[in-house]
Amino acid sequence: MIFKGLKYFLLILFIVLIELSILPQTGGWVKMINVFLLILTLIYLTKGFNTALALSLIIGPIMDLYHLILMPSITFCLVVTIFFMDSIFSRLFTNKSYYSFISMILLSVLVYNVLIKGIYGLQTMVTNSDFYLFSWSPSMIGGYLATLLFVNFIAGTILFLSSYFFSNNFKSVILRD
Repeated sequence: MIFKGLKYFLLILFIVLIELSILPQTGGWVKMINVFLLILTLIYLTKGFNTALALSLIIGPIMDLYHLILMPSITFCLVVTIFFMDSIFSRLFTNKSYYSFISMILLSVLVYNVLIKGIYGLQTMVTNSDFYLFSWSPSMIGGYLATLLFVNFIAGTILFLSSYFFSNNFKSVILRD
């Protein structure tokens, strides 16, 4: 039990370290990687809904402390994204495959970023009377979303392959008649 708690504590520390210390110092497209969403999706598929929800409720407030957005916004967006993942996975996917993992990553990144950008835009409109949401052209939004999804697709593929080769959570299933 102590080993399991220590393992999750080190995982949370690793996520926060990468997300707050390393990624902001990099340039360009590397900043677009959502490490906590990638790892939460992996945990959701391997350990289940309750573990992913608990980790999102722990990581969310820590991430809220370091961002200039309304205090519980990141926690709210993470929880909504986990519930969305659970809803989609239980209705559409039948197994824990590479395709379901990548699909869940892309859907969760899309939902999370739409929620965060929407909350940030509303906060900007209320506090500064600036219409942040309407200043982006459709081609800008499309380019941003395409780059965001592509970068997280590559990072998710690397995470899946490393998890596949170093753990037994994704096993081959041969269906027979």
